[in-house]
Amino acid sequence: FIFMTVVLLTTLSVVAAVNAFISMKFLPHIFIYNPKTKCFTAIKRSFAFARGNKLKILLFNLSFAKFIPLLIFVYPIFAISPYYLMANIVLIEDIMGERYCSDTFYDVPEDIQNDKDLETSNNLG
Repeated sequence: FIFMTVVLLTTLSVVAAVNAFISMKFLPHIFIYNPKTKCFTAIKRSFAFARGNKLKILLFNLSFAKFIPLLIFVYPIFAISPYYLMANIVLIEDIMGERYCSDTFYDVPEDIQNDKDLETSNNLG
C-alpha cells in the first residue's frame, strides 16, 4: 500500500511539473514583446497561451529526444542546440500569434510611438 502511494504521488508530481514547465514556456517571450507586463499578468497570459496547446508543445519537445544520445559528443551540441532554440521560438510565436509578436503591441501612446525625434534624443553620443 505504501509503495503504491509513493508511486502515485511521484507520478502526480511529475505530471504537475511537466504541466507547469509547458505553461511557463511563454514567459520570456511575453516579457520580451511587452516589457511593461507585470509578473502575475505575464503568468496568466502564459497559462492562457498554453491552454489548448499543451500536447503540441509536449510533442515538439519529445521530437528532440532522438538527439539526446548525440549530445554525448561536444560537436553536436553546437549543431543541435541552435536548431532547437530557433524551432522553439518559431513554435511559440506561431502559438502566440502575429498580433502579439508585432512591434505595435507595446502600450506606448501613438504620439510617442510615431515621434522620430524621440530616437535621436535617446542617443548619448
